[in-house]
Amino acid sequence: MELAPLDGIGLNDLTMDRLLTQVLATATNAARWHLGLERNRKGSKLTDEQWWRQAEPALDSAMNSLELPISSRVGRSVANAGDPDGSMRFGIDALIDGIPATQQIHARVRR
Repeated sequence: MELAPLDGIGLNDLTMDRLLTQVLATATNAARWHLGLERNRKGSKLTDEQWWRQAEPALDSAMNSLELPISSRVGRSVANAGDPDGSMRFGIDALIDGIPATQQIHARVRR
């Protein structure tokens, strides 16, 4: 049943299995991440914003000597514990968007 959407779209059996495995791994990781965030949030009783405000001085001190301009910029713009659902959707969309390229590779190999 899980493989039915992939059957007949030009992928061989191995590629269908690997794609499905990646979709399931992405969903499993997002679920674990989400559960971990919920557990930590309940335990700390802090919002993400409160946690970052509290942790920022220690993080700044620990990272002060490192030159990580891109990581610093991205970290400050995100400034939360992440978005498991959004990351999962992005990952699955990226996998789906890659199917046509995979189909083209398989078509060239068959010639």
